[in-house]
Amino acid sequence: MTRPRSEVPELSTRCGLGFWVHESTDAVSLHGFDAGVGFVSVCDPSQRFTYTVISNKTRGAWPVSERINELLATTG
Repeated sequence: MTRPRSEVPELSTRCGLGFWVHESTDAVSLHGFDAGVGFVSVCDPSQRFTYTVISNKTRGAWPVSERINELLATTG
């Protein structure tokens, strides 16, 4: 499910079977939303972290997830 199956160059990422696969690391993520709820879950085994952000807004998890990624990039 986490093996890259297709490229998404405009997003600089790849798709597995239900998972987004980072373009240059072994990190994978799962995103989802519906009216009034959203989540992002990321696992990066090489950096030894996993996190999940859950929101009661449709796209509320994305800004928080992006900020976590920024913070992890500066500490890595």
